Amino acid sequence: MDISSTRSILSDRPAQAAGSLLNARLSKGYSVSELAIATGLTETEIRLAEDGRMQNPDYIRRIKSALA
Repeated sequence: MDISSTRSILSDRPAQAAGSLLNARLSKGYSVSELAIATGLTETEIRLAEDGRMQNPDYIRRIKSALA
């Protein structure tokens, strides 16, 4: 998946973006641990965002930025 595809996935509505975070992370080759380090979030926060159970806009923005 190229960068424009990742941006397209992540620009959807927040709930859809959260559901797409896992696919975007995997397509970039990041582990949860690596993404946590890149974003300054915890692994639990990353997993919650990927599951759509955490909708903190700042956290989602940080994840999007790391995956862009």
